[in-house]
Amino acid sequence: IDRLVQRAGRLQRHTRDASGARAATEGRPAPVLHVMGPSAQPTDGAGWHATALRGGRFVYSDAIPVWRTMRHLEAVGGFTLPADARKVVEAVFGESLVAPSGLTTAENEARSRFLAQIALAAKRSIDVATGYQWNNVAWAAEEDGEPASRLGDGTCMLRFALLEDGVVRPWADTGDWTAWPLSDAQARQNQVASEAEDLVEIRAAARAQMTDRGDGKLLIILQRQWDGRFAGRARTADGRGVTVGCSARRGVSFQRD
Repeated sequence: IDRLVQRAGRLQRHTRDASGARAATEGRPAPVLHVMGPSAQPTDGAGWHATALRGGRFVYSDAIPVWRTMRHLEAVGGFTLPADARKVVEAVFGESLVAPSGLTTAENEARSRFLAQIALAAKRSIDVATGYQWNNVAWAAEEDGEPASRLGDGTCMLRFALLEDGVVRPWADTGDWTAWPLSDAQARQNQVASEAEDLVEIRAAARAQMTDRGDGKLLIILQRQWDGRFAGRARTADGRGVTVGCSARRGVSFQRD
């Protein structure tokens, strides 16, 4: 419900006339936010969270607040802000509220992940009084000295080079110094983790063109394939080969061997 309240507050953030131009007085009708979701029944169990929310359950992993939100919306039919803000929040997050027992497993799992994230954040925090002293932080010897500042999968930076007719150049064809930086893209470390071992001389020639020598980037050498697309090779964290595709229309793709 807190996400709905936040989203509803963004519907008309500025005063505009009927045509949408900025104005001193509001000329549009009051906005309405429609919510589509699964019905909440008293007998719902773990299957409600797994099937009704589908992919959304990975974003909203705590099933009970979502269930209470749907139950309240179905009961009242809607709400008006800011008049009903406190009422709707208490209907979902208030004390002594009930929820189907079948959803408690998903809630406990979400709560466990949340507490683990709190512990990890505390470990990677810097003491204001101590300051940035490398030998006084708990994560100095972890992860090659590069602790993540965000939760979730680690990321890496890719830099794409295009190899055609024996000549290597940046993927972005700008003709100036921005070509190499504009050939960068971010990927998750569970998708790609290291460069392939082939085309060693080509990689060296490409890095020689870069003002930053590609430091901290995984260089992907793209070559035109039989079907006209461009792809290069890399490796995953477990050493498996992966084909990395790059398209101006479809973006970056990964295909493991």
